[in-house]
Amino acid sequence: LTAQPAAAGEKFIARSTDAADTMNLTLYGLVSSSPSSNTLALLGKREVQSSSTFTSLTQAKLASAAAGSVKVYGQGTAATGDIRVDTNPADNDTLTIGLTGFAQVYRFKTTTAAAYDVKIGASASATATNLKKAINADGVGDGTDYHTGTLVNPFLLASVSTNVVSLVDRIACARQLAWSFAQSSTKFSIRNMTNGVMGSLLATLNAGVLLAHNNLVFSAEAHSGATLPALLTLTSGAVRCSGSPVSLRLWANQAITCNYETSTDGTNWHPGESTVGALSASTLKWVHSAERVEQIRLNVTTNANTTDTVFDARVIYG
Repeated sequence: LTAQPAAAGEKFIARSTDAADTMNLTLYGLVSSSPSSNTLALLGKREVQSSSTFTSLTQAKLASAAAGSVKVYGQGTAATGDIRVDTNPADNDTLTIGLTGFAQVYRFKTTTAAAYDVKIGASASATATNLKKAINADGVGDGTDYHTGTLVNPFLLASVSTNVVSLVDRIACARQLAWSFAQSSTKFSIRNMTNGVMGSLLATLNAGVLLAHNNLVFSAEAHSGATLPALLTLTSGAVRCSGSPVSLRLWANQAITCNYETSTDGTNWHPGESTVGALSASTLKWVHSAERVEQIRLNVTTNANTTDTVFDARVIYG
């Protein structure tokens, strides 16, 4: 993780550098001081936003490896633009707005006939109002001022004043894809979307990386530093024990639950013969295994702590 959200909390914004990346990204952290998570379906280069406002980010986890670099940001500044209806459009005039490759065509009609048809009003101002209603697709004027079946524009939120439709990006960011605006006539004056600013970069999962979290160090004998990030559950790397009996020496200043697995090839893993279970806060725990172990790894299976934990985990063998 690169940084943390603002102290007051922020919604997270995520995107990939590769258009083909459409796997799920799950973000873990605190929402109003309580552990929470949001799972976002990535849309490649199109930005997506969490539904919750987080005060911390503890980990970002992909369901499968991404081809591009997936990045998570905090809130930035939303781009703005506007469309002025200078003259009432003619029947079948069109206006295209959105992101490059994902723009929506709105067709102006004296009598609407299909989704995304906008009713031509008695004046330029009336038509501007109907266009605003179609962009927002909030049910106001549905079937009258714009045709039934028109969906909310996924990128833009509209408001209107006389004959000017003001636009603001639904996500506070600088878009990775360029904005795309076009008209079939010269009835409109268009000010393209500008001044979008990206928020702080919080986390990066480079191509092939599934998990990002704060630095983790298992060994901290001095118990002077928090080494297990809040809410993080994980599987450690393998320790080679050369066929020796092993003991685990474990200590944490907050309650967590662990188990361990053994392997001979580092690929196929099996539950250990002894049980680790729950670690009580600030209580040293020894786990001895009579089995001879080639390789061993530790799993942290439960970690409900909302602050980082001081965690000392050691494998003793020989």
